[in-house]
Amino acid sequence: MFGVGATVLIVRFLVRLRTVGIRNFQGDDYLAIVVLICYLGDALIVSFTYWLGTNSDFTPDQLATFDDEQIRRITIGSRLELTAWYTYTGLIWALKGCVSGWNDTVYIRE
Repeated sequence: MFGVGATVLIVRFLVRLRTVGIRNFQGDDYLAIVVLICYLGDALIVSFTYWLGTNSDFTPDQLATFDDEQIRRITIGSRLELTAWYTYTGLIWALKGCVSGWNDTVYIRE
């Protein structure tokens, strides 16, 4: 799924680059770059979080049996999960900005 979304964003960027040039980029074009960065960051962070595990994946009894290395991995996973919330929020707001900018471009106000 990530590959499809990233491909669409890259093709969008390349088409806009070819049609209007970098000097005539609008705000939504720059926000599309932010979207791609947040999308990539969120995909990577969620993958690492899944691999490491979080404290919500285990019961307190299970956590009590883990050694220090497992606790360290789960702590990092839990911190990454919180970071993923912020990258996802940034992604949503950047997408809203892209749609808003695109809307202003398509519907010319008089």
